[in-house]
Amino acid sequence: MVFSIGIDDIFYSYLRYKLSWDDKPYGWYNGLGCAFSSITIIFLYPYLHRKKNVNDVMLSIYGLIARITILLMFAFLFSSWWAYMALIPTAFTRFILTGLRAASSRLVEDNEQGKLFSLISVMNGIMSIAATLIFNGFYPLTLSFFSGTVFLVVAGLCLIPIMLLL
Repeated sequence: MVFSIGIDDIFYSYLRYKLSWDDKPYGWYNGLGCAFSSITIIFLYPYLHRKKNVNDVMLSIYGLIARITILLMFAFLFSSWWAYMALIPTAFTRFILTGLRAASSRLVEDNEQGKLFSLISVMNGIMSIAATLIFNGFYPLTLSFFSGTVFLVVAGLCLIPIMLLL
């Protein structure tokens, strides 16, 4: 959650810095990304889960691999078409939380699921505050030597959840 929220916090600033995007190209990019990820989570996730018998944890890992791919692409961003190419793996990033929530719901009794999802919601709020402070503080410090540093660091850190899930 911290990685996703933190990157989202600096994403507009990064695209503005690297590609001189303003609200309009960013809005189109963000809208297309949301559309692709929504279509993927509505149609592809259930297909893989039910028809291909891929479990929720593996689908989360696929989402994390897609997230790492995007982070590496953006660390070395050089043009608008490269940013739009990143929409392909972006379509799979919603697999992460969807798979983790589905898997965690099977670890508790039915009457405890409300507590579980309340806890996840509270953690999301706390992580949002923490991520904003961390990423908005760290990102400007990296601009003088390599603007993609944050993306590389987060890509490396995303390997930790993959190893834990495996």
